Amino acid sequence: MTSETGKIPLPQRLDKVAEHILRQLPKGCRILVIDSGNGAFAHKISGMGADITAIAPVHAIPSGLKHFPILHYDGRTIPFPDHAFDALISEHMIERSENPEIFLEETARVLKTGGACFHILPSSGQAVTAMLRHYPAILPKLMKSFMEKGADTPLARRILRILIRNRWPHRMGTRGYAIFEPILFSRTAWSRRLHKAGFQKKSLTALPAGILSRLLHGTALLYHGELAGIPASKTKSPPDFMAIAQTVRPFSMVPPAAIAFAAEQAVAAIARDIPGVIVECGTWKGGCSMAMLEAQRKAFGKVVRPVHMLDSFEGLPDTTEKDGPLANSLQENPEHKSTYLNDNCVAGETETRTALEAQGFRPEHDFFLHKGWFCDTAPVLASQISKQGIALLRLDGDWYESTMDCLTAFLPIVSEGGMILIDDYFTWDGCARAVHDYLSRNDLPYRIESLPNHMGAFFVKKSQRLTFDDIRDSWKRS
Repeated sequence: MTSETGKIPLPQRLDKVAEHILRQLPKGCRILVIDSGNGAFAHKISGMGADITAIAPVHAIPSGLKHFPILHYDGRTIPFPDHAFDALISEHMIERSENPEIFLEETARVLKTGGACFHILPSSGQAVTAMLRHYPAILPKLMKSFMEKGADTPLARRILRILIRNRWPHRMGTRGYAIFEPILFSRTAWSRRLHKAGFQKKSLTALPAGILSRLLHGTALLYHGELAGIPASKTKSPPDFMAIAQTVRPFSMVPPAAIAFAAEQAVAAIARDIPGVIVECGTWKGGCSMAMLEAQRKAFGKVVRPVHMLDSFEGLPDTTEKDGPLANSLQENPEHKSTYLNDNCVAGETETRTALEAQGFRPEHDFFLHKGWFCDTAPVLASQISKQGIALLRLDGDWYESTMDCLTAFLPIVSEGGMILIDDYFTWDGCARAVHDYLSRNDLPYRIESLPNHMGAFFVKKSQRLTFDDIRDSWKRS
């Protein structure tokens, strides 16, 4: 973003801080600035040649004082995809957030692993000086009350009322009492809080300030760290994937072992920090997606990556010659269509949504339902999530055209190292043909591997092999 405004005055200490921060960052990196003021800080950094995006909670933006284009957000969910920024800067936002833990989780989500973060924070000294300034400030109010004549309330009661109303200093943050803030704002407390959120401290120093400013107001702190990955405090013991698979059996036709494998790969993709969302093409009643969501919740305490679920919710489309004689004969025989294809795989969108919500998963946040034929919905969704990418792609479209539509739309935006699960590879000729045709047409050297007992297949999106290390990895999996 760039601004067309003229030169904007910035306090000298923040001017130096902006220069200091940019010296720590490579040129051309994408920076998110979470501002609590009028955008002057973001404007200063952008003027030094950085690629800046600035956001602020709606209540924190002074009307008519914007010096830099600032995006509004609700103060909780940062409106950007995972791993969207190379660096992040916040100015007195952690202590002013309604929920500092959620704020830090969101900053960790949108920052790339290894990305730099800079947080301007209040210090213990600032909390102490704020309390010391508070009580002398009551004296003018007491003097005004003492000099007031003709008041209906007795003097003693007026003085007592002023003392009661002003007995506690005003908080600098949003939690607890001001008398505890010297402890909450200590360097040790800040280091622990940020480490718990997944940040590795590189430095925590006092901002430059004059002698008089130090005496009257104390000095703020500048935290410099980098995102280490999934916060250790958020990683629980490995989930029992098979137990999860058993709980979702009423909502899936997939064998439990294959469901458990999909759930395990969802957790593994997050742990390996493969960018992107999870996409399932052919969800029926949502059982497999439900397992992938539940596995995240058990592994990390919450849903880290949302699942996009595509289905016609009208059953399977018609087969073609490429789907082979078995598939065609089943679809042409009403009795076989009902028995072997489970009523042609018809499931209701409302039924699927209700089942997921009953498990505590939030629509349009943890999961997204996309109703329609893949040829219509897949290209639209691919364009919407192209910048985020796909960490795990699960294909369960049965037929040739359905599988080809999904591979064509989604495989180009699967992240390097991301996995593609193919449920029907060993079941239907058309599915296998679509996979082979797509890989051959696009000259892709991906190795197709089998799940145990041929319950499905998968391959990993990797660039061409240059060493023997990848081959050894394949041997270990086999």
